[in-house]
Amino acid sequence: PSALGLCKHLEFLNIDDTNIEGTIPEEVCLLTQGNNDLQIQADCSPDKATAVPFIKCDCCKFCCDHNTHECKAESDEQPSDIDDQHTTSTIASNSDVTRTQAMEKLEVEVLHRGATFNEMASDDPRQLALNWILDEDGMGLDFNARNFIQRYTLALLAYSLDSQAWGVTGDETVNLRVVESNFSWLSSVDECSWYNVTCTSGVVTGLWLDEYSLIGTIPPEISRLVQLDFISFRRNCLYGTIPSEMGQLSTLTYLRLQENALSGTVPDSIFG
Repeated sequence: PSALGLCKHLEFLNIDDTNIEGTIPEEVCLLTQGNNDLQIQADCSPDKATAVPFIKCDCCKFCCDHNTHECKAESDEQPSDIDDQHTTSTIASNSDVTRTQAMEKLEVEVLHRGATFNEMASDDPRQLALNWILDEDGMGLDFNARNFIQRYTLALLAYSLDSQAWGVTGDETVNLRVVESNFSWLSSVDECSWYNVTCTSGVVTGLWLDEYSLIGTIPPEISRLVQLDFISFRRNCLYGTIPSEMGQLSTLTYLRLQENALSGTVPDSIFG
């Protein structure tokens, strides 16, 4: 009855699992609004056969099935196929936009020599690092996060130098693609906790990776770790040339690359 609307202090109204039919009166629904705390539970879930609820209620907190007596919060109602498709489409669209924005940011702020992701092979270390930080990284950074560039650059270094061949931490073998160690590269912990990465106030200042069977070329993007003070890659299997972009590391005071397979000359830019 609509007279229930006069019960201003009514807090709970449970009329499920009864034979009450019809519609919850508007006067009663008003008690669920404003400063009132009325919670109504009724048999207002659509019948699975007729799609018509046993009792119509536009303000119920919980709706129950008159036949199965199963109840759920109104917010738990399953969306229609159209709503579900719209939601999926929206998520996919937002994901595509985020990926495009992240790619554009990295192309402008990290990649060197006019490189773009759309022109890269799928196994390019820069592409692999992109996929990792956007799709696989347990930290789930937003591309506008303070350490997004730094974390991507370290991931790029790992993929460039054969991350399956990185050595040991004490007695524990480290594979950068496995997250067994809290110090493993490409794990979900803060990159400043990755093995032999040194940071000051959350900014990478040193890389000490001697004798780790690293195989590959030094990516020019290492210069994006702009606060690097020391780099030591001694006794690995680095080949190719030393990228001239390393001359952009204005704070670098220690560079140790001996006992590798590097060729060419040390770029003049490194000497300032």
